[in-house]
Amino acid sequence: MQDVELPEDEASFIDALNSDAAPREYPKDAPGLWPYMKLPFRQRAKFFAVYRELNGRQSEMLAIEKKRKRGKMTEAQMLDQAESLYELYALMDDLLVIAAVDKDAYRLWVEEHDDEEFAELFAAYVERSQPGEASGSENS
Repeated sequence: MQDVELPEDEASFIDALNSDAAPREYPKDAPGLWPYMKLPFRQRAKFFAVYRELNGRQSEMLAIEKKRKRGKMTEAQMLDQAESLYELYALMDDLLVIAAVDKDAYRLWVEEHDDEEFAELFAAYVERSQPGEASGSENS
């Protein structure tokens, strides 16, 4: 089959589509995580119970944010928002503990990384755990 040369603007559009379709990469030193479909049934049930709670809390948080009037937040609103955010992070952590190949190595990784890196790990795990995507982190 013959290669077809695309105009430069079309080639960059296709490259952008391909990069959008590619699942997010795990952080370089990510702990091993089992894809949820490889977890034992009891662990899978716990996983989805936590995931359901996480989705509910996230929906509540978004609804509250949507209702909040724009402008400067009060200190109480900032504290409420921080509490809600860290409740979400705690649920994300609960989910990844369930999926961790080595729970101690996972906990150590969390202690050694910041919130942004933790969020990147979680996002990569969720994207790659979707049906048809690559499975687990590279260290699993």
